Amino acid sequence: MDINDEKDALCLNLQEHLARIDKVLANFSETATLLRPARTGLWNSATPPSLDQIVDVYAPVGMKESFRQLYRLLRTHLLHEKRNAAAFLRGNRGSGKSLVLRQCLRALQDESEHIQGSTSPQKPMLRVISVNGIAVPGRNFSTVIMEILFQLTAGEMEDGAVDKKEQKILELIRLKKTSSFTNNMQLLSEALEIARGDQIPFLFVLDPLEAFIATGGHSLQQPLDQRNKQNQELLLYYILDRVATRGSLVSFVGLSHDVHCLKRLEKRTRSRAESALFISCESFPSYEERIEAMLLNLEEYPDLKQQLSRCLRFSDNMTTEQESVVKCLQREHRMGRDARWFSRVLSFALIHYRDQCSHGLNSDDADGTLKLEFSLQYLIEAMLDMGAALPQHRPSDLRMQALADLSSPQTVLILAAKRILTRDTQRKSDAPTIRLTLERILNEYNTAIQKGSLLSNRYSSAQLWKAFQELVGMDLFRPAADTGGNLPFQYMHLDSLYQDMDRNTFVTRMPLHMTVDVHREVKVALEQNITQCSTALREWGLKTN
Repeated sequence: MDINDEKDALCLNLQEHLARIDKVLANFSETATLLRPARTGLWNSATPPSLDQIVDVYAPVGMKESFRQLYRLLRTHLLHEKRNAAAFLRGNRGSGKSLVLRQCLRALQDESEHIQGSTSPQKPMLRVISVNGIAVPGRNFSTVIMEILFQLTAGEMEDGAVDKKEQKILELIRLKKTSSFTNNMQLLSEALEIARGDQIPFLFVLDPLEAFIATGGHSLQQPLDQRNKQNQELLLYYILDRVATRGSLVSFVGLSHDVHCLKRLEKRTRSRAESALFISCESFPSYEERIEAMLLNLEEYPDLKQQLSRCLRFSDNMTTEQESVVKCLQREHRMGRDARWFSRVLSFALIHYRDQCSHGLNSDDADGTLKLEFSLQYLIEAMLDMGAALPQHRPSDLRMQALADLSSPQTVLILAAKRILTRDTQRKSDAPTIRLTLERILNEYNTAIQKGSLLSNRYSSAQLWKAFQELVGMDLFRPAADTGGNLPFQYMHLDSLYQDMDRNTFVTRMPLHMTVDVHREVKVALEQNITQCSTALREWGLKTN
């Protein structure tokens, strides 16, 4: 074989290898299960597939039990018996709640098409009405109702052909469009009665559920924003009440990341929610189980799976660098990184690997010595892209490292204090000194929540209190005592003072001193993306108003 034949064979080998990497990358995407080869032939046979076969094909990796519970409920009630159903999906942010729901709906749609066959005209199995509580906030309740009504008629309006049913709904909107809560609920009821004339069930999806739950208290004693939140809970009550009504063809799925959100429901709403199915989308209990689930995406390519496994697990002959990478990944797992984060790390690593292989394919000097093995360096680059704190890439300053190790609730308190102190330094020199207190910090954070700028970083008072105790224990916050007049504060760190402190007025109004500099350290940590926080939280911390 001459040199040209060897080069052609190498290029062909590289092209096949790139095709394998592309398939693996598709398996790590959120639509991974749609591309599995088994899905195409699952519904071709005359015998309907079993529940276990459907779960194996459609369920996201590592979430088979959650998928099985939700799919069995929706399949039985919506597809076969035409009854109403209600379910609550609970899990941490990024645990895959939305992915489980999408895959269930995809499997139900495929099964519905299989039942109807190719001869009859395809009829939609159900209407999914999804309301995002962040994108469509409930401060203006009529906006939520208009979004629901728009989704009832969106498909026909996009096609340019509006049938009599959609025309009635549009005419109803024109006649009764108003900001009154009662009229809006009446408008929704009449629109649902018109839309269910074709006997197609409705599935309401509220995500996140916390945006549709109000706090306690009589509505007349609450400010306007709080009354709007209670109107949102009335919407949740209305939907659950329709679910409990036989023949209404209304089902419901709520997605929540707060384990205590259902306890904050009003009594009448809670009574309607008791019959719903509660499904937990918990994270993997151990690092080994998480990695084993991630590597299931490479079952068809054992060589690449073995190469990745060597970089992700401990072994007897591993190098010091490999050991530090595995320890870092285990640490990220203990800190609460979700499955989405680990999937993106492996995706980015495979993208770097593919780019290198593609460069070898396109280079003119490619020869038979080109290696196709996955390198640890690709994984290191991906971890840095996703903000992992590798030992050799950590900040040399221990104080900056302390900021990098903060949890999200701790970061919220630090950034709220930074905003307050920045504004205080901008005051006139003759202005009276205002002390930094936990009460001011919590008010700063609650104001941002009410404005809707930090809805993705909503934490309970118990979480923030625990974060404050931890910050005091790490010496990032210290109690401050003013000994008199305009003298400097005397900052002290006494374990006996706050070791067993409770949430009371004394602690919330106790003067505090933050031991990190808001300009040279906190601001730099935000600008260099050292802190582990969301983009919205980072932008909020950089601002002062």
